[in-house]
Amino acid sequence: MDPKKLVFARVAWMERYQGDDNDTPLGGGAFVEENGTGHEIYNFMPTILNGDTVERYYGCFYLENYKDLNLKNIGEISKSSVATDVTVVFYAKHPRVGGQYIVGFYTSATVYSQMQESEDSDGEVVNFHFVAELENCRLLQNDRRKFKVPNEGRSNIWYGGENNDTYRQLVLQFLRKCLNELPPITH
Repeated sequence: MDPKKLVFARVAWMERYQGDDNDTPLGGGAFVEENGTGHEIYNFMPTILNGDTVERYYGCFYLENYKDLNLKNIGEISKSSVATDVTVVFYAKHPRVGGQYIVGFYTSATVYSQMQESEDSDGEVVNFHFVAELENCRLLQNDRRKFKVPNEGRSNIWYGGENNDTYRQLVLQFLRKCLNELPPITH
């Protein structure tokens, strides 16, 4: 995991991120408040595209006015529309305690600067910015969501702060520990 290829995406707080059945998104900003849901509700649910079970997660978050991600912030050339081998950290505001905490992550992910759209096997639209193989992803259970993310800005995308290599290294150390200790989600 390269500390320069690290993306933090703020999402609503959920337990499973496998749809909204008995798992209501909490927080998540104006979009979730207005719509009662957000595309991130599927971030840890394998998607079936074209009738085949896909062994990947398709991650999403709300980016105001559907702006593009600036991949220059993770070392890509200015006109890049896709980056590979990126670590994506999902974080959310704790609904009771306050503060923002890592809730899950993808490693070795592909990141798209623009929202991608596809159809699942039911003909439903799947929106995503991130794609990663299931074995490279971990969702943290509520009792493990203790790693604080200091980004209190208004944007739902953050790159770890300028010249903040120490924080990025601490995050990557935590993610490596989670990869070693936690099995991938089985479905």
